[in-house]
Amino acid sequence: MSVISKSILLVDDDQEIRELLQTYLSRAGFQVRGVPDGAGFRQAMNEAPCDLVILDVMLPDEDGFSLCRWIRQHPRQAQVPIIMLTA
Repeated sequence: MSVISKSILLVDDDQEIRELLQTYLSRAGFQVRGVPDGAGFRQAMNEAPCDLVILDVMLPDEDGFSLCRWIRQHPRQAQVPIIMLTA
């Protein structure tokens, strides 16, 4: 019997934090896609659905709160849980 792993979209502009979380979550059995900014987030959300978003509040091109509002306006992804990260 195979177990389908849950997918996580990780959005953080700090490469070290992003890689650390990707490694940890991958080892825990999750499929993790990491992107550094709002543009990458929007592209990733349009390409493939995810089961959870981990979203940094402070990003270089757009803040995490506006991205949170954006995802809530899209019927396909409106119910995806979001964990907000902040320093």
